[in-house]
Amino acid sequence: MKDNTHPQYQEVLFEDSSTGTKFLIGSTLQPKEKGVFEGKEYPLYRVPVSSASHPFFTKDNQFIDSEGRVDKFTKKYQRNSEQVKKAQEKQEEVKKEALKSSKKKKSSSMEAKVQQLLKRLHEVEGLLGQPDIFSDQKAYRQLAQEHSQLTQLKELWERLEKIEKQLQDNQALLQDEQDPEMVQLMRDEIGQLEQDKASCQKEVEILLVPPDPRDSRNIIMELRAGTGGDEAALFVADCIRMYRNYADSKGWKYEVLSTSPSEVGGYKEYILSFSGTNVFRLMQYEAGTHRVQRVPETETQGRVHTSAITVAVLLEPTEDDEIKIEEKDLRIETYRASGAGGQHVNTTDSAVRIVHIPTGTVVTCQDERSQHKNRDKAMRLLSARISEEQRRKAHKEMSDTRSEQVGSGDRSERIRTYNFPQNRITDHRINLTLYKLDRVMEGDLDDLTLALVNHFYQEKLHS
Repeated sequence: MKDNTHPQYQEVLFEDSSTGTKFLIGSTLQPKEKGVFEGKEYPLYRVPVSSASHPFFTKDNQFIDSEGRVDKFTKKYQRNSEQVKKAQEKQEEVKKEALKSSKKKKSSSMEAKVQQLLKRLHEVEGLLGQPDIFSDQKAYRQLAQEHSQLTQLKELWERLEKIEKQLQDNQALLQDEQDPEMVQLMRDEIGQLEQDKASCQKEVEILLVPPDPRDSRNIIMELRAGTGGDEAALFVADCIRMYRNYADSKGWKYEVLSTSPSEVGGYKEYILSFSGTNVFRLMQYEAGTHRVQRVPETETQGRVHTSAITVAVLLEPTEDDEIKIEEKDLRIETYRASGAGGQHVNTTDSAVRIVHIPTGTVVTCQDERSQHKNRDKAMRLLSARISEEQRRKAHKEMSDTRSEQVGSGDRSERIRTYNFPQNRITDHRINLTLYKLDRVMEGDLDDLTLALVNHFYQEKLHS
């Protein structure tokens, strides 16, 4: 360093005037006073407060120096702390009031929409009661479907009103109750009622989303093991159980169309159909790559593995869909089924493979013992795939094609991640994370499906 450029750096003795405590620290200070520390003389600098006397470090407010500096410090910052506390409390009150106001507005808006739809229910019931309604089967099916959805809304709204009445009654009784056991019992019941209310409101909100003609269309769901080998195949089986439980909770029906078991007890491929109210509305966003992070049963060192499965959701064609499949365009082959199914399945030509020559689409079914049943299921699956392909070609700008739904099955392509060690599930499309994976795997999917429906509905409104 150049001379006379930087200040002199030396060891300086610091002394706390309140306690007499001394500290030897390197410093650029140049005090004239001298002091002795551990038998050696150093430049001495006196300070009014140090870590030995500061209330923050000592947690002791009993010091009083000659000038009363500690007292002044304590009073000053205690006062400021109280001011901050009061400001925070006021801010919390403002937030609570704003939240209450928002909830009231939301509730009022919801009620207005519900009442409007309940009027529509009355109109639909009148139309269904007309004698000539059955002459137009298409119109009848549409009205019957609308009636089913509106009836569900009515039942949910009545249930919500009942829950709110119970909440009000219990909260009123709680104010006058003195018995500790009864107080605790009533609080537990109020907590449960609040959960039921929130759940019921979510279901009402989803029914308030304007219906799509495809909402209650039957679907065919295809699940395939992707990256991860045996672990991916096992996760396919887990997801099948999850979707079946969800279907049961919704009162839907499902039917297995085709399976391809793996050697470890999972499935390389599993295809099934779902039918019921709002099936397509709630299940369409399950299409894509699902990534799972967990410790496989075969893992001896407890390491977390990542694997993936793919899910495709296809609309099952109806009579109104113009799907023409000519017999001459089909190559139908029969062969002996493999895998589970019993002796009869494996010793007769019950399995069916159908090739649609113009498109190259291939479907196989072997789960039924009857060749005719396998053929019927194979034709349903073939029709769904060809229908999806036609929609893809007609609407290239849309992202609902089967290939886009499925992707490559790579770990990096994912719509959702299932993290078992943390009991966490994340939907990456809407940045939703829930710490209830155990419940989701048991079929409690509403928090995910309803959030997705609302998100993409809002997205459509602003597009």
